[in-house]
Amino acid sequence: MTGAFTVAEYVRPGTVDEALAAVAEYGDRGRIIAGGTNLLVDRPDGVEALIDITRLDLGYIRSDGGLTIGALATVADLRASPLLSGPYTILKDAAKAHGHALISHLATIGGNICKAHPVLDFPPPLLALDADVTLAGNGGERVMPLEEFFLGFEETALGEGEMITEFNLPAPAPRTGAAFLKMGWTHVDMALVNAAILVTLGPDNKCQEARIALGTAAPVPFRSKQAEAVLIGKKIDDALIKEAAAAAVRQAAPMDYHRGSEAYKRHIIGVFVERGLTEALRIAQGKS
Repeated sequence: MTGAFTVAEYVRPGTVDEALAAVAEYGDRGRIIAGGTNLLVDRPDGVEALIDITRLDLGYIRSDGGLTIGALATVADLRASPLLSGPYTILKDAAKAHGHALISHLATIGGNICKAHPVLDFPPPLLALDADVTLAGNGGERVMPLEEFFLGFEETALGEGEMITEFNLPAPAPRTGAAFLKMGWTHVDMALVNAAILVTLGPDNKCQEARIALGTAAPVPFRSKQAEAVLIGKKIDDALIKEAAAAAVRQAAPMDYHRGSEAYKRHIIGVFVERGLTEALRIAQGKS
């Protein structure tokens, strides 16, 4: 689209039900807006109404054994929250690498996930933390694992008339370590490659659980289950880490474009998986 982005109507609902009613009323002619950091860049054609959901009570970050994050929690909220500790720190690390100060007070975690672009920062840590996403529609709520939400490049499982309301993260098991890594042209630029890695050790020091989530490594953010399978049930050492990294590189399908060639991204994916596993293992072992 060229020229100014203009709309005929602006609606500001005060509740989720009112927002869903507006979404149903306008259909394809309406777009939900919160921070607007994606919508006002994309400026899609055919939009006649903006549905501003910033008045909704969805900006919370709550601890209830696990962690519940409202869709309107901003990048700044995530950076500042004392609840993002332990393995949850990887969400805070992703927030610190996401945009400059102005963007951080506008961009929301829900908007970041809805965009479903592989370069974005929050999908990998949420995938590594085994997040579920709650979708609200006029027919009620449904909850799904976040890894089932991304269907393709900028394509999601959001049904007609639905919106994200929150994310639910389970409590991490004892002896769990996690790491987030990102490479971009600058510290706060879109990712060339990003990764979130989680490792849980059992009483026998063998890997009880591993989650290796990658961004910009395929058309959608994804978990490298082939790399995870290398680790499960084994004592992790340098050789096993290299084997898992090689499996992640094989499973990846990065795109070749101006931000980096396919070959370069594959190299970085391998490096990041090695570094992330090494750091997550160190934390899980309780080493300083």
